[in-house]
Amino acid sequence: MILCLKADFNRLHKGHIGTAPKSAFKRKSNEHRSSPLHIVFYETLVRDTRMTLQRTLDFLNHTVDEDFDPYTPNMYVAIQTVWHNVLNMVIDYQRTVQNRYSRCVKRPN
Repeated sequence: MILCLKADFNRLHKGHIGTAPKSAFKRKSNEHRSSPLHIVFYETLVRDTRMTLQRTLDFLNHTVDEDFDPYTPNMYVAIQTVWHNVLNMVIDYQRTVQNRYSRCVKRPN
């Protein structure tokens, strides 16, 4: 079982600031964890995503078909629609910023 230790620990021991204090990590109850543990570092996940996920699947003793496609045709259409909407918003924003900037800058005669 993969344990998201820090996230779960913070959830269980958080105070009013939403994270557990450092002193909570030093308690003796954390020393005797008996379940198997698989640690994934964010940096490794970003740098080598495929291998990190494969190692995680191996740890879980789970196989995944490389050809598996979780999306239906309707989902692909929805994703493309949202992608185009976001792209258009970015383009509109860039035009707005560019227009504001061009009005503020004096052009030489």
